[in-house]
Amino acid sequence: MAINKWEHDVALIGGGYTKHGFLLQTPELKGKTFRDLCMWATTEACESAGLTMGDVDAMIVSNTIASNVKAGVAIANTISEYVGMAGKPVIRAEEACAGGPGSIRLAADMVASGHADVVAVLGVITPTVQSTKDLQPNGLEPIDQKWFMENNYGGFDYAYVNTHGAVWSAAETWWPIYEYCLEYDVPLDTFTKVMDQHMFNMRDTAQLNPKAYRYGYTFEQEAADHGFDNVMDYVNSSPWQPYPRRRMHAWIETDAAACVIVCRAEDVSKYSGHPDKAVRIGGIGHCTNGFNYGKSDINGKGRLFGFDNAFKIAYEMSDLDPKDIGYMSMHDDWGEECVTFTERAGFIPRGQAWKYVLEGRTRYDGDKPINTHGGMLSCGNGNDATGIAEVVECMLQMRGEAGARQVKKIPEACVSITMGSGFNYAVTVLQQL
Repeated sequence: MAINKWEHDVALIGGGYTKHGFLLQTPELKGKTFRDLCMWATTEACESAGLTMGDVDAMIVSNTIASNVKAGVAIANTISEYVGMAGKPVIRAEEACAGGPGSIRLAADMVASGHADVVAVLGVITPTVQSTKDLQPNGLEPIDQKWFMENNYGGFDYAYVNTHGAVWSAAETWWPIYEYCLEYDVPLDTFTKVMDQHMFNMRDTAQLNPKAYRYGYTFEQEAADHGFDNVMDYVNSSPWQPYPRRRMHAWIETDAAACVIVCRAEDVSKYSGHPDKAVRIGGIGHCTNGFNYGKSDINGKGRLFGFDNAFKIAYEMSDLDPKDIGYMSMHDDWGEECVTFTERAGFIPRGQAWKYVLEGRTRYDGDKPINTHGGMLSCGNGNDATGIAEVVECMLQMRGEAGARQVKKIPEACVSITMGSGFNYAVTVLQQL
């Protein structure tokens, strides 16, 4: 497999993302349409870059069509004029949660090759409504949230997931926990505490991010709303999968949109109104693991070869030494990934991440900060949008624009890790220009 650098350095010059939540229920989103989310994200990205969509040559739209089938298959066409891209190339891509960073890689290829000067990448999804009625809010019916949050994986029922191998029901869930605990002699009860602590860390951080779904809603309030006197009784009452995971260790599905804008690094001053705020896209590794429907052992040590290849590509493209990573944005579908992903990335030494979490070192104010937006456990999982929002969060940290959740030291390098259904992995490295 060839690993080549871009012939021209590529820069991220702007980015933004919407409030995460439910299109028909969350106050900031209520009454908005699918297209309104697109407009919100692209407008914020343009303001961040100091340009307008009129300056953008092309756009790639990442959207998981299974969650927006009623919006029409030609998603790009339905929003192009709305966001100011009529008459220009607008292309839709789909790789589930990994589609956002994968699309950023395609955009970087376009500008590095000279095919385009400025490209926007938009991720958008609204899975919490049953139809879109031509993308208008009138007459929409919300999906029953109890069913949606407790009895399905992002719209797929358990029967489909368990028989067709959607990634999390098997190879990415319980086995990594058991393997880790056996390899590093960590009791399962202790690992449960680790996942609990990460869950609490994400909720605390979400209180600092107005765009997080759980902003303004603490665990104490949530427990009380469910009739519990204390948080731990509430947390322990909600098993969702076999021990040691609980329901609150899993992502919250949300509606959202996010956008980034890229150009060649040498042209930052030409196209960006804020050239001093641009960051380098050092490299992006985007790989599929594949799924063979039982033809070989998916539980063996080699089951994450696509993930490892994604790291290899991104790190070699950027000449990144993992010790230089100052912040990591991580697609924490599950609580244990605060351990397994951070160690696989080289951000934390092998066998040590569980201790770092318990010691508070992975909090936004710790020395190994992760997920300052609140993660998918509290910010929410907007699938395609969240994969891009995580890259935006890296950019904000590198610009020093993260506000109350700003990490202690401005990072020289950040890594964003995204995992998509069906074994798609994307690793993005951002570096200071």
